[in-house]
Amino acid sequence: MSIALETKNNKSVKETKSAALLNKYLTNAVDLTHSDTYIGAHKTLNEYASRDTWNDIEQKDIDAKRAEVKAEMKQYGLKEKAAFYANLRSGEHARETLIKAGIFAVAACVANAVDPVAGQAIAGAALLYGASKMAAGTIGESKNPKQLFSSRDYADLKHADMALRKLSSALQKKELDTMRREAIIRGVYMPVYR
Repeated sequence: MSIALETKNNKSVKETKSAALLNKYLTNAVDLTHSDTYIGAHKTLNEYASRDTWNDIEQKDIDAKRAEVKAEMKQYGLKEKAAFYANLRSGEHARETLIKAGIFAVAACVANAVDPVAGQAIAGAALLYGASKMAAGTIGESKNPKQLFSSRDYADLKHADMALRKLSSALQKKELDTMRREAIIRGVYMPVYR
């Protein structure tokens, strides 16, 4: 029997409900972003964290879960981190990398027209970005199924950490909006519109 039920304290029961709701949120968030890139997961979790379903989750539960996730992520090595960085499991990441390369090319051309040294610096940064992606892809490539599962687990942990950060931010924003509305009603705060 859990400690929350043994003490018969309403606050403890509320904390238990908050923790259960947080576990449900985290399970669904990781399932939603299982095969997404970092950017795809970011877009998905922005909308998912802002739903009103999660308003009963308390900040201290989020902080405790984030500490657990961070401790678990420390167990993984460079290979898993490189695989996550290179987004080896996603085909759509190639499109993002090509778009970034195009942006670097345009920036290098414009900078070269203004100052040749700046153009060379931007071209060098583009080459470093491409080389880092290739190195991460080479280092993080899975040689056997065990390594593949471990890199997938690390990616799921990173997505869980992102989901917790998004939820914390969304809950803080909702609380701030509520406080602002109450201050406007009391006449303490007047928004300035320009």
